[in-house]
Amino acid sequence: MFGVLYCTVIASALYLISFILVMYLFCAAKKRYYETLGIISLTKRYMLSESYELCRSSLPATISSLAINIVVFISFWCLLFDVIPQTKGQEFFVCANMTLNLTATLFPILFIIGSRKIRQRFAKINPFNQQQEMKEEQQMGVRKLDGHRISFNQSQNEYFEQLQISWA
Repeated sequence: MFGVLYCTVIASALYLISFILVMYLFCAAKKRYYETLGIISLTKRYMLSESYELCRSSLPATISSLAINIVVFISFWCLLFDVIPQTKGQEFFVCANMTLNLTATLFPILFIIGSRKIRQRFAKINPFNQQQEMKEEQQMGVRKLDGHRISFNQSQNEYFEQLQISWA
């Protein structure tokens, strides 16, 4: 029982440290992004925006994992000090194991929900989303100065014409 308690203490401490680290990186990336406006190159600013987005998308997952593990940690202490009867130990460990499995399942789900880029990738491969994707493509297309839409998908004839021009 002390081994399980020790592992839970270590896991809760790691979740707390990761939460503090994610919060620090989130605030630091946001601050640096706005402080460096017009000072550093666009490549570095893009990297700052990517780190900000990564911290922002992992924040809900980290908070939920921290909260669940703190509840499990407190319940282990309650079991140790006999607030929860020792006779209910097996049922408690089954419940605690299911809770820890829930945390392992919930973290990636919340991370995917929090990340815009990953959600967009899932939306692109969703077979039920083709009609909505076609509507967005028609609305969001790039247009020439005369208002006609530019197609980025070349036909076979256009490709061979461009190939002949480049070889000539």
